[in-house]
Amino acid sequence: MSKIIIILCILFAMQSLLMGQQLRTEKVGDNTNLVLLLPYSGFHPNLKTHICDYDLNVDVLTSNDKNVYHDLIHIEFAQPDSFQAEVYPFFFHRNLQPGKYILYMKLVNRDLGDKTSRNFLLK
Repeated sequence: MSKIIIILCILFAMQSLLMGQQLRTEKVGDNTNLVLLLPYSGFHPNLKTHICDYDLNVDVLTSNDKNVYHDLIHIEFAQPDSFQAEVYPFFFHRNLQPGKYILYMKLVNRDLGDKTSRNFLLK
């Protein structure tokens, strides 16, 4: 019985790790379209106001750590209860030369102070 509980705990932990941010890329001519998908379940609202107030910092770096794109986006919305399985999309369009890039994102809760960061490799 204890083995089953341990296996279920491990599976639950793995599922929560897989439900994170995603990045989709598409090359159209010289432009690169980037879609950053942030799950609504990752946003934590202020308990008094029920408003999610975040800053999203996005940087695209070359393999030599040269910054080719920077954006700071203020996000403020009332978290819908029915959208827990949905994602909040952000669209970026850049002219990136062929090569390897790293997209660095950092999400900061302005009310609570919690931070989430992640790197994505772009090829």
